[in-house]
Amino acid sequence: MIRMVKGNKHTISILVENKTGVLQRVAGLFTRRDFNIDNITVGKTSETGLSRITITTY
Repeated sequence: MIRMVKGNKHTISILVENKTGVLQRVAGLFTRRDFNIDNITVGKTSETGLSRITITTY
């Protein structure tokens, strides 16, 4: 049985350098603060060398 605690969902979108380990560092920030990540999406942007990370958390 899975029990969900009602809480506020937040969606955060950030631009990051497209380098190895950036996603791990960003996810680690949320983990250290005890936020549960519901969804992560990463995609290219029109700017060379940048990616957009969109995180939904509660």
